[in-house]
Amino acid sequence: MNQHPSATAICEGLLRKERAYNIEHSIRASENAIIERMLERGAELNAVYEELWTKLKRQPEAVKRFVSIILRVGAFWTPEHLSTAAQAYRRHIELRSEMSELAGKLAALLRERTELSESSGFHTSCIHHIVDLIEGASQSNWDFRLHLSEPLSALRYQMI
Repeated sequence: MNQHPSATAICEGLLRKERAYNIEHSIRASENAIIERMLERGAELNAVYEELWTKLKRQPEAVKRFVSIILRVGAFWTPEHLSTAAQAYRRHIELRSEMSELAGKLAALLRERTELSESSGFHTSCIHHIVDLIEGASQSNWDFRLHLSEPLSALRYQMI
């Protein structure tokens, strides 16, 4: 009689293999702690393993991948880390807004400077085109000079 292993046996087997690999390579101790807890509480996780096995179409590789993701999230996304990440995300949004405002102001100033330069006959040694800035910054970069300088220079007078 051919009996198939249960979803719990399959998932716990994957966890044991993952733990053995981590121990053998001296890596991911925090994941191993989670694996130990999952193995200790196997009876409580039976329904989870069963649903996981069913939802992922009984494909061991898909289950292995999902379990690996859960382990990494559990090991590295602690409540403290989530709080820090949330603060960083909020600051990122603030910075994006500030940068957008500053970019708008800078664009207006650049347009005004260009209009003054074109209408007054007054010129400065300031860089007026982004291509000039890139070329100046890349003077000592041989890859730029050999491969990009000429095609970039050709774009100088194209309008977007």
